[in-house]
Amino acid sequence: MIQPRQYQIESVDSIFQYFDTNGGTDPKTNFPVQANPIVAMQTGLGKSICIALFIQRAMQYYPQTRFIMGTHVKELLLQNFNKLKTIWPDAPIGFYSAGLNKKEYYKPIVYGGIRSMIKKFPIFGYRDIFIIDEAHLVSEDTEGSYIKFIWELKYGEYVLPGEQPTKEQFEKALANPNCNPYLKVVGFSASPWRAGLGLLTNGSIFTDFCYNSCNITGWTKMLAEGYLAPLYPRPTQTTLDVSGVKITNGDFNQADLQAKIDRKDITSRCLVELLQHAHNRRCGLIFASGIEHAEHIAELMNGTFNEECVIVHSGNKEYPRTKADNDKALKLWKSGQVKWAVNVNALTTGVDKPELDIIGMLRPTLSSSLWVQMLGRGTRPAEGKIACIVLDFAGNTPRIGPVDDPKIPRQKGNADGDMPVKICGACGTYNHARATECLACGTPFPINSKLSSTASLQPLLRSEMPITETFNVVRAIYQPHIQKSTGRNFIKVAYYCDKLKTFFEYVTVEPFNGKKDYAYKMGRDWFRQRMGEPPETNKEALDLSEHLRLPAKLNVWINAQKPQIMSVEF
Repeated sequence: MIQPRQYQIESVDSIFQYFDTNGGTDPKTNFPVQANPIVAMQTGLGKSICIALFIQRAMQYYPQTRFIMGTHVKELLLQNFNKLKTIWPDAPIGFYSAGLNKKEYYKPIVYGGIRSMIKKFPIFGYRDIFIIDEAHLVSEDTEGSYIKFIWELKYGEYVLPGEQPTKEQFEKALANPNCNPYLKVVGFSASPWRAGLGLLTNGSIFTDFCYNSCNITGWTKMLAEGYLAPLYPRPTQTTLDVSGVKITNGDFNQADLQAKIDRKDITSRCLVELLQHAHNRRCGLIFASGIEHAEHIAELMNGTFNEECVIVHSGNKEYPRTKADNDKALKLWKSGQVKWAVNVNALTTGVDKPELDIIGMLRPTLSSSLWVQMLGRGTRPAEGKIACIVLDFAGNTPRIGPVDDPKIPRQKGNADGDMPVKICGACGTYNHARATECLACGTPFPINSKLSSTASLQPLLRSEMPITETFNVVRAIYQPHIQKSTGRNFIKVAYYCDKLKTFFEYVTVEPFNGKKDYAYKMGRDWFRQRMGEPPETNKEALDLSEHLRLPAKLNVWINAQKPQIMSVEF
């Protein structure tokens, strides 16, 4: 049996809390209010478990609920299916996937491949909730499969994204037993943004984040609690030159990129460096820039360097490759019989290999989603794994940023600067500029350590490795507080602890300007943890403060810019 982790439970709770206060009918137009949340959670934290827990709980509360879950590859379908069956063996689930040769469209829960399900209306019938795994793949293109499918489920026909259906379409959908204009869409992603759009909430489908750990605070918390393995970047002597490479659809043109960097002398130098760092590593993954590039890397690894390496890619005329070839290669690599795998656009999502502890990045990109997904292969913890080291020959770090604080695409016209870093003189690891000691080996930095902002010297993790300490709580004082920048009302909580320490947190049970945002949700959860159902105002909460349950201990991130309470114990 799977024992859900606390953050997984919190993420599922956040979905229910979101729908408690969002959605319904707009009284001005009598049309459905669009309210489609995103759960943003790093690779390796178990999104498939969260999806399964949400479906199970929803159907326990509301047995007539009908779900449909869509994603883009069968491996993710199988992974999600297996997690749901483990948590709920009797789940009424079916597959709809050409790749799996299954068409069980009638089940209350359907897991399907989006390309298989599109244009099949009305066989799936009425659906209450559509879940999208890897929601960052939802294109705003009017011909995008996900958007078309959503409108099929809602109205039985295609309506352009961002446009309201006509009154006739809406009334027709209400009368059709196979349509649901009130369909709820829930997205799950480890990189909830897209090039040219920015955050997915800027688009035509998703409206809010109900849970988001894909930020520096979330990364630090998950690293501190051992749910993620840190990434340790190593500087490289060789950097792939992408000058003059054309850009297509927001990223380097694949053919142009491969023609530029697929040179034996450069690839050999990269692999020499990679293998110098790999002598004490268990499992390695190499990202190549094209099929020919991957084949040439494998030839060098298996021949010149006598390192067993399998290949995973889609194949072409010169290098044909079948699904069976890739399955065999993956089996050898995932079982540990072969140490190395080189891939092209194949092992960025849906591949679970926790033992992976070294990555060779020979795939330059401008896509922060792709960058985060590639690095996410190495963040899964495993027994005996301290960290995953990354050799970024592609120079992606200075272009895009570290995995816990990437340059999220902005709408046209905006730009970002780079972040200065320190390099440890003892082990060569990149560190954030504020670090007082190396995150990898612990060597202290001199107070006047020289900073570098050159393109090749960037950290893969923006945050310092957290130092946490537990303090016993003596008493707490609750006072009203007004945030200067916004004028918003908060409750300021001062915890007086042993060791003559005092720590503060700011909570609110009130919405802000009518919006029930993340602070509102967190504040009400905070009150429930200490007493019960929260009141409507902070003043009422303060009146009840003497009855609040007092935490016995605080777990505090003490080397943050300001000490931060990570969790409490009662």
